[in-house]
Amino acid sequence: MDLNEDAELFTFLADDVSKKLSAADRLIKNNNIYISHANLGVKDLQNNIKRFQSNPTIPLRNEITHSFRTLTLTASSAILSTDWQSPSYLHATVSQAGRQTGTIYGGLNDYKRDQHRDLIYYEKKFIKEYVDSPYKPFIRAYATVSGMAALTTIINFLLMYRKAKKVLYGRHTYFQAIELLTGVFGSNAISVDETDPLGDTIRKYKPDAIFLDTISNTKEAVSPDIASVRTLLKHSQTYLVIDNTVTSTGRQFLTNPLLAGRHVIVWESLNKFHQYGLDRVTGGILYGTGIQFENLFDVREHSGTILPDTHVFSIPTPNRKLFDKRLKRIIRNTRILSEMLNIHHLDRPFLTLSQKKLQHTVKLCIENSKKLGVNVAAGTSFGLPWTRVYAVATHTPHTEPFLRIAPGSETVEEIEAIGRVLKKVLDR
Repeated sequence: MDLNEDAELFTFLADDVSKKLSAADRLIKNNNIYISHANLGVKDLQNNIKRFQSNPTIPLRNEITHSFRTLTLTASSAILSTDWQSPSYLHATVSQAGRQTGTIYGGLNDYKRDQHRDLIYYEKKFIKEYVDSPYKPFIRAYATVSGMAALTTIINFLLMYRKAKKVLYGRHTYFQAIELLTGVFGSNAISVDETDPLGDTIRKYKPDAIFLDTISNTKEAVSPDIASVRTLLKHSQTYLVIDNTVTSTGRQFLTNPLLAGRHVIVWESLNKFHQYGLDRVTGGILYGTGIQFENLFDVREHSGTILPDTHVFSIPTPNRKLFDKRLKRIIRNTRILSEMLNIHHLDRPFLTLSQKKLQHTVKLCIENSKKLGVNVAAGTSFGLPWTRVYAVATHTPHTEPFLRIAPGSETVEEIEAIGRVLKKVLDR
């Protein structure tokens, strides 16, 4: 079952790359630019996928996954091979706009650090596929060079438009976000325990903005009652800024017509799930609705935080069906590990443990996995194809260091083998 789902995903990814290359070829030929995108290995990869569909095996799955990682950047480079970061909008003899000749307008889209056409399609497709709302025509999404760049853009918006002087943030907020908030707002950035009811705290401090994570990337991995906070803020001018990276499509915040207001801003990383574990480029996105939200477009431009064109073509086209399937499998693998390790779990894509000698524990996990031929790696991030172990937050005063086990999208048999290795190490 798992390998059949992998075949479905591989077919989509191969078709996605092929369509992007074909579209670029047509534009290049239409503009009389004599560059042809060669096969780039797409057909060979598609043949491998057909082999995998008829006889799915784990070694072939791994080979195809690695092939996609190579192809993604190669295809992106080929598509953009004629482009300019500062494309011309008029020319005397030879265009300096490549495949985008005839679509560039002076002072509008002639500098890709401000905006570029390729990103608009991705942002609209993101809303269509991943945001559940009756207000989709009114929702805007703005992609950024990383998840933290999305947060930086939001903070710059609050400052530039004089929207916030005093802010609250959950004490389990991701530590780099806390670094930003306390650095920018100083003593006006107030830490609160988001596991408690926040009504009295909000009435006491009257904040201009509140920053919360749907599930915190901390040792406790807490999940605050954001629905109650939104109800409290329904008639207020307070901005609610939500980091939805860990849950992504699993949590929706613009579905309720009474609560989907202009003061809710959602952001997430595009590194974790949206690349289906290919982990080739960084990316982030923020989205919301309302007239004031349009100002975030200008703030992203002035902040220089836009998602570059190379990154756009390295991230698969949004596909809700396949995205949710893969996310559910990663969460299933988390449940399997949590049961094997006797750890209380939530519906999240990783486990968090308090451990002494964190780096030593990581080393033991890798050494024991290597002895048994089990594919575990030490490294950061989550939502990847293969399980990772990592010592998190080892150099910050804002949260206690912890061990994060981030299951990949392995089969049940693979994840159970990983569970046996980890249990052996953690039971010592």
